[in-house]
Amino acid sequence: MTVPPVAAPRPARPAHPQRRLLLLGLRTLVWVVYAYVVVTEVVLTLGFVLLLFGANPDASFVAWVYRSLDRAMEPFRGMFTPIHLNVSANDDVRAVLDTSVLFAMIVYAFAAWAVHAVIEWLTGLIRTSEQGRQYGAEPSPWQPATGMGPGAASSAPSSAPSTAHTTASPPGPAPGPTYPPPSAPPSAPPVRG
Repeated sequence: MTVPPVAAPRPARPAHPQRRLLLLGLRTLVWVVYAYVVVTEVVLTLGFVLLLFGANPDASFVAWVYRSLDRAMEPFRGMFTPIHLNVSANDDVRAVLDTSVLFAMIVYAFAAWAVHAVIEWLTGLIRTSEQGRQYGAEPSPWQPATGMGPGAASSAPSSAPSTAHTTASPPGPAPGPTYPPPSAPPSAPPVRG
């Protein structure tokens, strides 16, 4: 009785530093876009609140927020008519409900959500490539770890179990509990008389 040879450990998969570098660069670029969108959302919120409460545009902070609001509102300007809430005695409009700003806030919030999803996706790709580099490539169940074709390990039949297709799993938490398939519902308890 011959025992098939035990496979030598496979060498680690060659790392792809160019791919990892590209993914890190893309993630950095997306983070910059995300930061811009979040800062724009904050400026829109500040501008909406200051317009709603009729803040004095002569104050330096309010003037800065209104200038920044004008830049962020460029694609949305004039979509909806602003609602004047408070008119002073000299016909000076103080409080304004600008629904265009509300619409812009919603659009920028969706953009921030989409950019955040892209960041999570890129981070997952980077983690996957790092794990592949750290643990090496596991042999595929369709390709023997010995590098020989199926059945080429030994020509004589063997009753001993083969270890040629054994793969090592990376360290980590054990898989969760397994549950048996559902069976028939339990029968009713016997009636005592």
